[in-house]
Amino acid sequence: MPDRSNIVDEENAGTPPAIVRPRKPRVLILGWMRHGKDTVAEFMRDEHGYTFESSSYFLADRVVRPALAEKYGIEYESLDDCYADRVNHRAKWRDIIAEYNGDDPALLARSILEVSDCYVGMRTDREYRAARELFDAVVWVDASRRNLPPEPKDSMDIVFDPSEMYRIENGGGLEWLRVGVRRFVEHIESDPQFRLPLG
Repeated sequence: MPDRSNIVDEENAGTPPAIVRPRKPRVLILGWMRHGKDTVAEFMRDEHGYTFESSSYFLADRVVRPALAEKYGIEYESLDDCYADRVNHRAKWRDIIAEYNGDDPALLARSILEVSDCYVGMRTDREYRAARELFDAVVWVDASRRNLPPEPKDSMDIVFDPSEMYRIENGGGLEWLRVGVRRFVEHIESDPQFRLPLG
């Protein structure tokens, strides 16, 4: 075999090599409604450079808003109105998203990970089991210490599992939560495999 080590690529001569940046870990952010998932995602974006997508917002315009109008006669002036009112129709949203996934419960997760580092707000255990291997880390945001109740199972049926999920306590103020997010990010970024359980 000829020695090609001294051959110069004249077409690309003088062009600096492309810089390949390591990708961010793919993170699934779970927790009950109003426990702080979006706030955790915002800290990850603003302070650690992650991108995120809420499952609800991702599908609100494409799927949920039209389905709510067609199936339930619920119509909204704007996408933002639809999204803001999701708290009043969580079970319907969950069912519509499950229907979108159809026979492939990981479809939405794959779609979100094509455009984002983090998926916020998965709602069904069926989707979680099918999509778990797509993520490098899973974090559960828990504000139970602030006496916020668990979410009804007809709205969210994923259960915290300490063998697979990192837990961020959201029982104090924003600074407390910021520290929890920083520790979580430092942990997953210091592990070359980004894999849980955390031990």
